[in-house]
Amino acid sequence: MTRNGTDDVMITVNVSDTGSGIDDDEMERIFDVFEQAQQGLKSGKGAGLGLPLSRRYAKALGGDVTVTSSLGEGSHFRFTFAARVETGDVAPALAQRNVLRLAADQESCRVLVVDDELENREMLAAMLTAVGLRVETTGTAQDALLRLRQAGMVDLVLMDKCLPGLDGYEVCRRFKADDNLRTIPILFVSALSAVEDIAAGFEHGAVDYIAKPCRKPEVLARVRTHLELRDAYVEHAREHARLTVLERHRDMLIHMVVHDMRSGKNKARTARDIGIAERTVYNLLARYGIK
Repeated sequence: MTRNGTDDVMITVNVSDTGSGIDDDEMERIFDVFEQAQQGLKSGKGAGLGLPLSRRYAKALGGDVTVTSSLGEGSHFRFTFAARVETGDVAPALAQRNVLRLAADQESCRVLVVDDELENREMLAAMLTAVGLRVETTGTAQDALLRLRQAGMVDLVLMDKCLPGLDGYEVCRRFKADDNLRTIPILFVSALSAVEDIAAGFEHGAVDYIAKPCRKPEVLARVRTHLELRDAYVEHAREHARLTVLERHRDMLIHMVVHDMRSGKNKARTARDIGIAERTVYNLLARYGIK
């Protein structure tokens, strides 16, 4: 840490490895989007987004990410960012704004996290379980669809848009085509955060979009919002079903009263038999033109 002024400091984080190293010709190219060193391409892992995003965030914080490397010996990355030394009660005040748990009366909800990178699944699972949610994870869209169809519903899905095999767009399409899955909210979690990428996500049926690297307060806020929307939708569906049943019973009652009157049964007796006011029977008969 180096001090630039009374309260301003520059913090440096150094990370070294003993891997295969990076060729001099690739040293700057690895900071371009979707570019990887030859050794990274051979491993078949990653998408060439980690370093570009890391440098973008470092520069936004007044620093940078740089690298030195030797083939066959390893690489050394340096991450710098500007900060300010604060004193007094600032740290406790910030801590009080952290989300500790979801609402006390919120039922424990199930969230499915779909991402082909283990580290991303573990990070999101840790964020969500810490506030009382039940989290399941999988690395492929195919497995996600299989689980949902075999093991029952979840309340929300957090899904990487770029997955091996089926991508996030195709999963959204299959969700919307399945009556049992179409109401489950899907939130895309992706490093592709350009306006056109976000718009395409919404067009294919996602309800929200979280840009990587994920920030815990944002993830929790968006998840909580959509779980409440999901609850509201479920309550509306239940109320609709209840009213449908009541309407069916009403029609059966009307049919019963009309049938009894047409067969000569006394109005007062009909009202007593079915447990309603005699005036209600008269009103029903008047509606159908029966005296």
